[in-house]
Amino acid sequence: MKIYHEDHPGPGTPLLLIAGLASDAVSYTFQVEPLNQHHRLLLCDNRGVGRSPKPPGPYTIEQMAQDILEFLPEEKVHILGHSMGGAIAQHLAAHHPERIGKLILACTQQRFQGRTMAIVESWAGLLKYNPEAALLGRSLFPWLYTQDFLDQPGNLQACIDALQAHPYRLEADAIAAQVAALKTFQPLAIKVPTLVLAADQDLLTTPANARQLYQSIPGSHFKVLENTGHSCMLQTPQAFNQAVLEYLNTSAG
Repeated sequence: MKIYHEDHPGPGTPLLLIAGLASDAVSYTFQVEPLNQHHRLLLCDNRGVGRSPKPPGPYTIEQMAQDILEFLPEEKVHILGHSMGGAIAQHLAAHHPERIGKLILACTQQRFQGRTMAIVESWAGLLKYNPEAALLGRSLFPWLYTQDFLDQPGNLQACIDALQAHPYRLEADAIAAQVAALKTFQPLAIKVPTLVLAADQDLLTTPANARQLYQSIPGSHFKVLENTGHSCMLQTPQAFNQAVLEYLNTSAG
């Protein structure tokens, strides 16, 4: 399937950014300019969201990985995947290691189950029951950002306003199809140079979940970002970008 993608020319090895559940390339707004100074950037909207097709589900992580393979350049690329995007990145690394330079797995895990699945399934159900963005936002954002951030006057409303203003509305059936992909995702053997990034106050992928993933990948690196939540690339973009660039710019994996 041909999905929407962007190519931002730049120096160095290309870097592909893969967004998470119900998210599109816009979720990397605060990464494009800083990272593009060092790398050619590739971004996309996964099937089911944004400007990409929204075929009937359920989807699989394998399908979404195949969508990405259709536009990847022939040269090696670095890949950064966040949350569900991290699952897609894991699939690419496990099945196409020759295409990958370095892998960064942010706020993601080996298997999505238990509380994580209960939460994301509730979002899909709420969206089907009531597509109003404000209602979804009040259910969504407390899981994505820290209490300190949301306690600051105006922050929650600013997040809700941004969701309401997003030009590409979420569709309930397509989000449910993405959730189904997470439900069937299984642990994979990864043998490419990898950094696992965790957020210390992540409620969806806890640091313990991320550490378990790190321990399953031989020779991988592990870093915890402080004072941030699941949407760390939006809440603390400077720290997120610094961690990404420091890893990509080291000579060793």
